[in-house]
Amino acid sequence: AIPALVLTLERKNPAVENIRLPSGKAIADGAIEGKAAFVLGALRATETLPQLVTAMKKYHAMYKNRREVPVFASVPAAVSEIVYSLGAMGDPRAVAPLVELVREPDSTIRVAAAGALADIGDAGVVKQLFNYARSADSTGRESLITAISLLGSGADLKAFDQLASGTDK
Repeated sequence: AIPALVLTLERKNPAVENIRLPSGKAIADGAIEGKAAFVLGALRATETLPQLVTAMKKYHAMYKNRREVPVFASVPAAVSEIVYSLGAMGDPRAVAPLVELVREPDSTIRVAAAGALADIGDAGVVKQLFNYARSADSTGRESLITAISLLGSGADLKAFDQLASGTDK
């Protein structure tokens, strides 16, 4: 199943690509890729991490360029599903690309990235998350505080309390 899911993620699975909607159009970008990523994450198919990161970056770039080239809602949804799948795998190799997304303006993607980092459990990102949380909007701050609370240690309690109460500097 994993090779077929990777082909689907990469939009190279002929069985999927030949599917047509009632309108006669192909499945929209991101619509099937997020589902394939979800299954790969549920299977904890860590050998597919490079393909998942590539897909995440591809769809995130499409989303960021949406003013120039409009995208369907399935594109940011695919980014979020891929991000959650990377978190479900628990593979520390996913940390660096996920950290890049915790500053994403889209709250759904940002929350997914913070949650995925917490799921992976790499406490080495706590300092970066603190720094990002200090300048984040309320939604971003909340998701980062949650991730910090799951990843931090006793040494982080004072800074965490200050961040949570808004008295941090």
